[in-house]
Amino acid sequence: MRPEELVKLKQGAMKKRKAPSSSTADVQKRSKTLGKSQKKMGHYSTALINSLKDTKTELVEACEKQKAIEASEAKANVATTKVKSKAEAVEAEVAHLKKALEEAEALKAKVKANLASKKKSRWIQAFWTEKRNKREKKELKEESEEPLEKKEPQELVRCDCCDCAFAQYHAKRLPIALPLRTQIDNLEEDLYWAQRDVVKTVQLQSNLHLAEDMIRELNQVVDIKRSAADVIRHELISARQTITDLLKALSRDRFAMTKLHIKLTESTVAANYAKATVRQLEDRLVMTLCNVTLEVMEVSVMAMDVSFEESKSGNSTQNVFLAQHCQQNRQSHTRFLSSSCALSMRSAHLLQGCRLAWPDKSAMWLHTLTKHRIDLGNRASIHCNAAQCTSAVSSFEKIDFLKLQNGSDIRGVAVAGVKGEPVNLTEPVTKAIAASFAAWLLEKKKPAESKRLRISVGHDSRISAQKLQDAVSHGIASIGVDVIQYGLASTPAMFNSTLTEDENFLCPVDGSIMITASHLPYNRNGFKFFTGAGGLGKADIKDILEHAANIYEKFTDTSLKESEEAANAAVRKVDYMTGYTADLVAAVRRDAGNVEKPLEGFHIIVDAGNGAGGFFAGKVLEPLGVVTTGSQFLEPDGMFPNHIPNPEDKAAMKAITQAVLENKADLGIIFDTDVDRSAAVDSSGREFNRNRLIALMSALVLEEHPGTTIVTDSVTSDGLTSFIEKKLGGKHHRFKRGYKNVIDEAIRLNSIGEESHLAIETSGHGALKENHWLDDGAYLMVKLLNKLASARASGSGSGGKVLIDLIDGLEEAAVAVELRLKIDQNHADLKGGSFRDYGEAVLKHLENTTSSDPKLKKASNTYEGVRVSGHGGWFLLRLSLHDPVLPLNIEAPSNEDAVKLGLAVLAAVKKFAALDTSALDKFVQQ
Repeated sequence: MRPEELVKLKQGAMKKRKAPSSSTADVQKRSKTLGKSQKKMGHYSTALINSLKDTKTELVEACEKQKAIEASEAKANVATTKVKSKAEAVEAEVAHLKKALEEAEALKAKVKANLASKKKSRWIQAFWTEKRNKREKKELKEESEEPLEKKEPQELVRCDCCDCAFAQYHAKRLPIALPLRTQIDNLEEDLYWAQRDVVKTVQLQSNLHLAEDMIRELNQVVDIKRSAADVIRHELISARQTITDLLKALSRDRFAMTKLHIKLTESTVAANYAKATVRQLEDRLVMTLCNVTLEVMEVSVMAMDVSFEESKSGNSTQNVFLAQHCQQNRQSHTRFLSSSCALSMRSAHLLQGCRLAWPDKSAMWLHTLTKHRIDLGNRASIHCNAAQCTSAVSSFEKIDFLKLQNGSDIRGVAVAGVKGEPVNLTEPVTKAIAASFAAWLLEKKKPAESKRLRISVGHDSRISAQKLQDAVSHGIASIGVDVIQYGLASTPAMFNSTLTEDENFLCPVDGSIMITASHLPYNRNGFKFFTGAGGLGKADIKDILEHAANIYEKFTDTSLKESEEAANAAVRKVDYMTGYTADLVAAVRRDAGNVEKPLEGFHIIVDAGNGAGGFFAGKVLEPLGVVTTGSQFLEPDGMFPNHIPNPEDKAAMKAITQAVLENKADLGIIFDTDVDRSAAVDSSGREFNRNRLIALMSALVLEEHPGTTIVTDSVTSDGLTSFIEKKLGGKHHRFKRGYKNVIDEAIRLNSIGEESHLAIETSGHGALKENHWLDDGAYLMVKLLNKLASARASGSGSGGKVLIDLIDGLEEAAVAVELRLKIDQNHADLKGGSFRDYGEAVLKHLENTTSSDPKLKKASNTYEGVRVSGHGGWFLLRLSLHDPVLPLNIEAPSNEDAVKLGLAVLAAVKKFAALDTSALDKFVQQ
């Protein structure tokens, strides 16, 4: 409806107030037009959504083609490696054959030389034999003619050129006739040497024949090897050709992959453009709906004004109600027009968590587009856009600050999108809490005027972390305190910054704030506060929240803007985690005798659960020589897509156990989101959490401090008590649930003269006296590493066997369950009372009932709930610290005994109608 028509209609209504029917007709006409526009808009939105789906399909296909190309490239590389190896083997064989051939040729030459020498010797022998025969004939002739006379014996000498023997006269030859016998002896001697020469000649000829045969055989082998080498050389040439073809194909594939990358990039750009277009269309659609709604509401008000005087009763309330809706939507429209970004639009009304959403009383709920809220929802975009919807709650909506307290922590909902969980940890609320803590710290410290206090701020991997860190910084700076931002950090590191004395890291700081909600879902967040004395207690947190509520009430847009400007000058950024991890590494090296890499060769897997603990693998273990191959979920991801980062969670422990077994690692380490809790898994897949972790740490501490007291929470087993007191010689002191309760009790025991060096909870929170009573999951694991390193150095063992030996003798129950009995706060039995009073009544009745049963025995010194032993096991029923729940823990040597304990509890509490015992009923009926 045009503005002119509205003006005319209003003027006519003010003059005569007689045309309600015509006004109604205009409204109907306008509604029909609006319906058509909405239908067109719906079709256009559907077309855009289909286009986005097609783009997504193309992206998936491109990724699959890329994977196929990478697989073919890997196969080509494997084939190339094999061919190269075969070619090297062939070349080595050919070289060996060449060497053998050279040796055969040398042997052949040597044999020929020896044969030539023997032939020469035989010629010389024949010459001298013939000459000797002639001389002997001549002498015999002369002897026959002359009378027989006595002659001097001949001197036998050997020829210098051969092995033959003959008679050689002295220099002066005398014509003396030899006796016949002497001549015969000389002839026999000559015959002996001649026969010997013949035998040697035959042997040489035989050797020569053998050498010639060997040379022929070697030549044949060489020919065969040369043929084989030629065949392999041909195969090598063929393989090289194949590799060349593969490389060409690979080049073509890479070119195709490049094209795909280009297409993928284009598709991504197109998708982003399409998303932006859809967002713009959504914004335009919402603006159009706001305009149309305003017009409809104005027309409705005018139509009702026409009949206002005719009927003053009944309709006045409806007019006021409609006027309020009109004003509300007009304000939303004004906010939208004042900003050009979609984020401001969402802050006003609109797409909370990328879903169409209106305030509960908005007239937009009447619109037909509301049915498409779920279809347009895209939860994944929450992850991409971090905490863009922390402002989904109106900036200055009334908040009950005390409901944010969670023991000694603060926790709330920081991200919209989960049904039934409205955002209560907005940026203004965060600024008020941070400002209150800074003011509290100023009051405690009372620094000189010339000194400015410093507060460090860190966060885990949650998606709302960055927004809240900025808000915390603004709140602190508004009080005149300097801010040191550490970025992604662990809770123990934040406390440690209050103790470290290193000006390079601007330490020590006067206070510290860790932004975390431990293992809670992605939409939650919260704060932990520290000073040099440790974490703040419940009373301090309550005071801070009460003061924060007063600060919040005084907030204005101007004051918030001024705090942001002040923060820009007061904020500095430091990489404190570098110094913190260096201290952990130094601690292990020190205990191992200052060895640079005391854990070299160990294979340890780290599972950070996409929290803040990923640093432990690269910055702590690897510098110590540890192999961390197979570590998983180290990258921070606030949506926690793989498993809940919680060492008590079964899925989380299954994931780290599977990783250890698949990679055949020596040890596995798992952390929670902010690294204040941890657990371990040995090489056989045995989990070290809950009672086992407490037993392991107790063994380590009692080695260093014999007889000390180990403080634990209330749900630890009887077997653990026996292990600590009988096997290790220590003392077991059970106390309340809650890591702060356990730590404070250990501190109290030390103050009254009872030595305690370890306070640890089954959840994985463990604090050591030597570490300033800080529950540090990373430090607990460093203690284990120290033990492994020292055991290796002393030669007493290595790997997971060291850990198993430490807890040898720990008795573990066959059945261990935890059931949660909820209290219905709306039940009539509560009669307006609190669930805490009702829960205490249940516990009192259970205590009275079990005391009359001779098979059951109530434990003494029970600081929390009712703990009863019987049937070889025990049960503990206690009241939750914060929720209307009675957790029931049962441990027994068999399932039958556990059921008996469950029936004893069920019989005692069945009279309490407001208590939901369905979980217990199901357990005892199994």
